[in-house]
Amino acid sequence: MLFRNKPKLIVFVRNKLITLDTVLPLLLEMKDKHNISSEIVVFDKLAHDSIDKNIVLRDVVNYIGCELFITKGIKIKILRRMYILLSLVRLTVGCIRGNKIIHFGHLNRWPLKFLALLFNKNTYQMQGSAYGFNYSGINRSIKKFKKPSPVGKNIIICAKDIKQTSFDNVGIEKNKYRFVETRTRRSWVEYINSKSEYYFSNYHPDVDISNGAIVFILGAIDGYERKYKLFHSTIEALSHIAGPVPILLKPHAYTEMDTVKKAIAGLNSFHITYLHPSVLATRAQVFLSNNFSNTLADAHSYGVKTIEYAHYDSDELEITDGGSTDPQFVDYFINNDNNRFIEIMGEILDQKYVKSSFRGHHRDDNGLFKSLLD
Repeated sequence: MLFRNKPKLIVFVRNKLITLDTVLPLLLEMKDKHNISSEIVVFDKLAHDSIDKNIVLRDVVNYIGCELFITKGIKIKILRRMYILLSLVRLTVGCIRGNKIIHFGHLNRWPLKFLALLFNKNTYQMQGSAYGFNYSGINRSIKKFKKPSPVGKNIIICAKDIKQTSFDNVGIEKNKYRFVETRTRRSWVEYINSKSEYYFSNYHPDVDISNGAIVFILGAIDGYERKYKLFHSTIEALSHIAGPVPILLKPHAYTEMDTVKKAIAGLNSFHITYLHPSVLATRAQVFLSNNFSNTLADAHSYGVKTIEYAHYDSDELEITDGGSTDPQFVDYFINNDNNRFIEIMGEILDQKYVKSSFRGHHRDDNGLFKSLLD
């Protein structure tokens, strides 16, 4: 009976850390308010290594529960399958005893679909991003992707409008819970603010952030001629205009780090960081990315200026009406105009740096916590 009152949450995250980023604020609240632990199920070594490298995510995962690296990174097929089978048996037994499942599409396909069929009432499919973004819908439109139907009795929605989610065929038989903008919820922001000074002093002790920082969010670089040229153009411009403000480069899991290190060699103002974007936003003067990044939404929430310095072709500009895919999170959209980029950066850096005072929003969970506790 005690176990039934305190079910564990089993969370299947995708290889890209955006899903873990989205669900962690929910898991943090469940831990702080209800002492519910969570187990983060990871299949891919890239995702496992990215969690280990992302200091803040790693610490939060260890605080709210643990990670289950279900394949243990084993490449030998028979051993890999054995580890998966043993782990799934253990997870199934836990679900029989009352554990709840949160997933982002893993259970939409076999063989994991059997968990959703067996434990339909205790299965929750969650929206993959913490905000309602337009870019995913535009990408689906261009590539003719169809929205999948959610699997499980319950749906967790982070966007203010369900049209901004990746869900389709959301019938009345589904329980829908709105847990809007997970990373702007007060509990998450308070946690980040309380840890910010610790992370900067421990992981960047030699970086002077008294005047704030320029945060450059990186993506893939090599193999995309436009992105490659734009990345180097951005580095070149920043090396001349940053002045006393340090530039923190935040790589993605698939960013080609050899290219990055070569580009900033000998440039003392540039520093590679693996701190979480929410932590970086507490000390940033500006966030910028080449093409839209969902981290711009975090920075915008903290009152930090955001720049999307992109290189869209004419067809892409026609789809986006000549601007960003998500203009609500972008203060300045600059399309392949280096002079304009330098001008805007100069205007931002000329302003006096004011540390963010964002404390988060207090929002109702709309019955989600009660459902997860039942």
